[in-house]
Amino acid sequence: MKTILCRLIAGMTLLGLGATSAHAADPFAARYSHDASAIFWLMHLSDTHIGASVLEGPNAIPHFEFALGEGYTTIDPAVVIVTGDLCDGSLGPIPAAGQEDAEWIDYRSVVDGAGMTTDLFMDVPGNHDAYGENSAGSLIHYLTWSLNGSTFGATTRTMVLDFPFGQYLLYGASTPDEGSPPFVENPEFSGAEVAELDAVLTANATATLALTFGHHPVGTPDNSGPVIDLLQQHQAFWFHGHRHDFGSYSDHFLYNAEVDSLGKGDVNNIAVIVVDNDALSYAATDVDDPWPFVVVTTPADRRLDSGDENPYAYEVCNTATDNPVRALVFDASPVSEVSFSVANGTAVPMTQDAVEPRLWHGVWDTTGLAAGETTLTVTAVGNNTRSHEVHVMLADVTCPTPQAQPDAGVADAGVADAGLSDAGLPDAGPEPTPDAAVGEDASAPTSDAGDPPSLTPSGCACRAAPSPVGLVPLLLVLCWLLGRRRSPRSS
Repeated sequence: MKTILCRLIAGMTLLGLGATSAHAADPFAARYSHDASAIFWLMHLSDTHIGASVLEGPNAIPHFEFALGEGYTTIDPAVVIVTGDLCDGSLGPIPAAGQEDAEWIDYRSVVDGAGMTTDLFMDVPGNHDAYGENSAGSLIHYLTWSLNGSTFGATTRTMVLDFPFGQYLLYGASTPDEGSPPFVENPEFSGAEVAELDAVLTANATATLALTFGHHPVGTPDNSGPVIDLLQQHQAFWFHGHRHDFGSYSDHFLYNAEVDSLGKGDVNNIAVIVVDNDALSYAATDVDDPWPFVVVTTPADRRLDSGDENPYAYEVCNTATDNPVRALVFDASPVSEVSFSVANGTAVPMTQDAVEPRLWHGVWDTTGLAAGETTLTVTAVGNNTRSHEVHVMLADVTCPTPQAQPDAGVADAGVADAGLSDAGLPDAGPEPTPDAAVGEDASAPTSDAGDPPSLTPSGCACRAAPSPVGLVPLLLVLCWLLGRRRSPRSS
């Protein structure tokens, strides 16, 4: 009943209770499906802190080299996203004192040495990348040395991934101010940055899901209110770093997730974001002892790491003999065995996908199981034995229909051009194609002025009409409160 009511509320929100509205991403459309082809994954890193002291980050460079070396090769993500604090912003032994060219040269050396290109890699700034830049004017070191900044001359990034099964928006936001004095953090969304986010989300309103990235928790920067409103309106996900912590959680009625520091930490600092039939999974491994890295992608986990309910998780029928179970298993060495178990029951063997060796399949007989929440655990045996547990809500709902000939394997990602017109507006982007070509990516330069430019979307007649004042947040609040569990991070 809660799920049905939440879907109704989401639909009312998108329709504005009768008002003309643009189509928006719909995470509630996640499917429990036998289709193993509608899956892709990203790598999320943050807080690389290149140049950190021997006390705080003695392994910052080796950790970054591992993540973009063996980590990247083993995980093979569609895109790597690094959410800020690329460098430590230290002058000699003094942390947060300002920018030093040597740190940025080392950072870029690792990125280029790993063969990263803008089709594969997105890096956005953090507060440590802004220290001491107030006199320079606008994150000059980031714009000079980061892959994103030096290529596009911008502090933000828009990418669109095209697959046969959907189109997915990735947006990298800039959460620090254009510059900060030494030792002082001034996170802020400028008026121009809010206007750009609005334009990008509107121009890509037909995207299946909207995944947004920034360095800080979304409510930390000044002027975050309009950004939160936009993310709520478009049902976007928010991924970040900054706190040197890991986990998914609910905040501001949004799905949030953060990864621990790659440069100053040892655990939970290489994360993956997996989309399987539009259900999103978030998990992390450790840079020092990473393999095997197991991520259950089907069925969807109904609990976030904080204990909050995942509002986008579907229910699983308890009357089928062949419900699907899928998991990704990443390992630099061969994996000898993968199995799943339910509520610590008997292990059921899983089989390796014929096309994508990282993907494993299982069949779950749920007949006779009582309705309610249970746990499902996938365990992989390689040089080590590792598991990943998810929570599943069993219910008397429609069971997924098996495919006559299961379409196994994973489609390659195409990075579509999310480009921008001369006025700084995102184009609507191409229609999804089975084999999208790699297009040139671009981002709108942010204005030094605090006021947003006067922008009218070009090539898109789908800007949402204003909703009644307070309607969208109110409905989202009601939906979230119906099924969420309070946690220390919840608002």
